[in-house]
Amino acid sequence: MNTITVELINSKSMQLLQDPEAMHIIHLHLSEATPKIKLSDKYRGILSK
Repeated sequence: MNTITVELINSKSMQLLQDPEAMHIIHLHLSEATPKIKLSDKYRGILSK
């Protein structure tokens, strides 16, 4: 088995993924999106005042 990550751009795409899941072809693992890193945290200490 392989695991992939898919970013859904259109809300209708979820239905396209649920159909093969109902046929037991794939299994969906729903999770929260990766937390965004604030720019202030990312560049803290790098930029001069």
